Parts: sequence; structure tokens; C-alpha cells
Amino acid sequence: MLCALLMFVVFVLFNDLSEPAGWKDFLNSFVRWDGNHYLNLAQNGYAGAIEDGKHLFLVFYPLYPWLIRLAQLLLQDYVLAGILVSFLCYGGGCCFFYFLIEQEYGEKAAVHGLTLISIFPFGFYYGMVMTESLYFLVASAFLYYIRNHKWELAALWGVLACLTKVQSILLFLAAFAEICYSERLLFLLKERKFTTVLKKCVLPLALVAVMFSGTGIYLLINYLVEGNPFQFMYYQRTHWGNALCAMPQTLNYIFSYVKNEWFRSSAMAIWIPELLLFFFYIACIVYGFIKKMRITYLVYLVSFFILTYSSTWLISGGRYTLSALPVFMLGGQWMSGHEKEGKVVYFLSISLFMVYFIGNFMWKQVM
Repeated sequence: MLCALLMFVVFVLFNDLSEPAGWKDFLNSFVRWDGNHYLNLAQNGYAGAIEDGKHLFLVFYPLYPWLIRLAQLLLQDYVLAGILVSFLCYGGGCCFFYFLIEQEYGEKAAVHGLTLISIFPFGFYYGMVMTESLYFLVASAFLYYIRNHKWELAALWGVLACLTKVQSILLFLAAFAEICYSERLLFLLKERKFTTVLKKCVLPLALVAVMFSGTGIYLLINYLVEGNPFQFMYYQRTHWGNALCAMPQTLNYIFSYVKNEWFRSSAMAIWIPELLLFFFYIACIVYGFIKKMRITYLVYLVSFFILTYSSTWLISGGRYTLSALPVFMLGGQWMSGHEKEGKVVYFLSISLFMVYFIGNFMWKQVM
């Protein structure tokens, strides 16, 4: 709701209106960059969403546009439906994320952690027509149920996660780490208790692996539209310029842009934040090991960091950080013991939130 109020103020302040703007004009302020592509998919489906004679939007996962299409049946407006889906998913994600942090670090840390992720400089994306709020919900729910060993519910949320973002595959690694840690897999193998291993480790992991049926659905969509289940990888590489690469390669071009174009808006919106976030991730990982964060979350955080910074064209690192949930869990834990320093963190985060929020509205490259 705060995001909506801020958007209204920014909309009026930065539009030189000669006459009152319409409701539709205001709603369109919530749609930037990839948001248009998700609306296109919701309206036309994968087969009908064509650009330059190609199904370039196969790179986008289906659950969010499906939910928009479903909500549109009630609201009769695709943009409003997208906003509603994002708002509701953010609300649900807050509940699961709060419970998750509270279980690990207590109520005070949960309040701080939830506040930090909400006012993160790119946190306004939770209120935009974008998948961040949906992934926030499904990932938080998955980690919560994994932590509490409710494998069936975790598998269900895992399916939804695999229909939302490619990063969902990292959640399975977190589940594997949780099972190995909580059931002492290495000890069981050492003691040759193979029946116990099967019952307590293999079967729960196999149940969680049902989540990959969501990935199967996504691959099926690719096959039905273009006859190749991995067609999205081709478009991702050839049109969107994004593929896996060695981390030094990613750092090299980020540093190059920062060095040569630090004075440009693109550097302020993309490259400088991504360079700073690289060291921020490392600091969080080190802090997590020092504080003996549960291996479940550390595995997810480390793998998320590696995947994020192993891209041939990383232009959304700030937004992607909203999916690095353990970062904000650690932040909440730290803030609960550093109240005075925390006020400075809150001030800086809110200030940058407003800067990037307004930049996003003005179509700067805040992606």
C-alpha cells in the first residue's frame, strides 16, 4: 500500500499534466520493463506473444502471467490484475518470511528482517507488475515448510516456485542440505544404517523432488510452442544476451562499466549497485558462517550468489537480491543486536529506496 501511495505522489509530481490524468494512466505507472512482457503473455499466451516473428518471451516463466489472467477475469483489467497479484503475494510472503526468521532468531529479528527486505533500495518491485513478490511468497513458504520438515507442503510450494523463476532450482539444494543436516546423513552412512537413510533421507528428498514437475510444465510449454523444450535457452542467449559464464567474466564487465561510465545514469542504476552488492554478498556469507547460520540457508545463499554473478549480461542484480532471502534473515539477526547502528541502515535504505523508486518511474535503467 505504501508503494501505491508513493507511486501516486510521484505520478503527480513528475508528470506535467495539462488536464487530470485518468485511472488507466496511473495504473500504467506500475508497469516498467519486463512487466509489459508479463502482461503480453497474460493477454495472448505464449503462442500469441510474438515479437520480430519469434516467441522471444518463452524466457519468462508462466505462473505470474497465469495468475494475472485469472485475476483479470474478476477485475476486467490486466494491469490492475497484475498489481493485485503482486500485492497479495507480497502480503503472503511477509507472513511466511516473518515466521521463518522468528523461528530461527526470534521476534525482534523477524521484525527487522521483514522491514529490511521491504525497504531495500529495490524493494519497490514488490508492488510492481513483476515476479518478485510471487517468488518472495513461494520461496519463503518453501523454506518455511522445509525447515519444519513438512515435505508434502514444501513440494507443493516447490512446484509453484519452479513455475516462477529459474532460481527455484536452488531451493532444492536448500532442501537437500536440510535433510542431510537434520538427519545426520553422513553419520548414518558411516554406521551403515541404510534402511534409516532410505526412510529419513531418500524418501523425503524424492518427495521434495516432485517440485521439478513445475519445471517439466515449463519445458512442455516450450515444446508445444516451438517444438524444442529448451528453446528458451536459445532465446535467452541470442536475443537477451544472457547465459552462464565464469564469475570473473561477469565481474570484469561490471568493473569496466563502473570505471568508464560511472557518471552515466546506467552506471548509477545498474553497474555501481551490482559491484557494491558483490562485496555485500561476500560479507553476508562470511557473517553467516561466523554466526553459524543454519546450513540450509547458507547453501541457498552461496548458490544464489554464484548463479547471480555468473551471467554474461547481469543487469538486474539489485532486483534479484530481493530473492536472496537469507541476506535479510541475517540482516534481521544483526539489527536485533545493533539498534543504534540499525537506524543508520534504515535511513540509508529508505533514502536509496526513494531514489531508485523515482528513477524507475522515470524509465531510468532500474531493472
